[in-house]
Amino acid sequence: MYKDGNSKKCRVGRGAEIFFEGRTYRSEALWPYFGKHVTVKTPDTGSGSVEAYDEDGKFIAECLPVPEFNQTARPSLDRSEEVESAAEPS
Repeated sequence: MYKDGNSKKCRVGRGAEIFFEGRTYRSEALWPYFGKHVTVKTPDTGSGSVEAYDEDGKFIAECLPVPEFNQTARPSLDRSEEVESAAEPS
């Protein structure tokens, strides 16, 4: 079963990735479809993944969300103290 209205044609881009409903998804099985359009559907399972189908409606693969890089989650990169101490002669 699929959620109503959650089906869309998406172009397979670099990294065998598709962009669907504001998120990027990926599957190695999408490589042969690079540059082409596939139909993407959201299953009712709530798994967070989507399914890709070729233009004939044949299932290609389950595509998993690509983790988003969160700049604010990174630790501080202020290493000025280390640089200063390394520059001082012992």
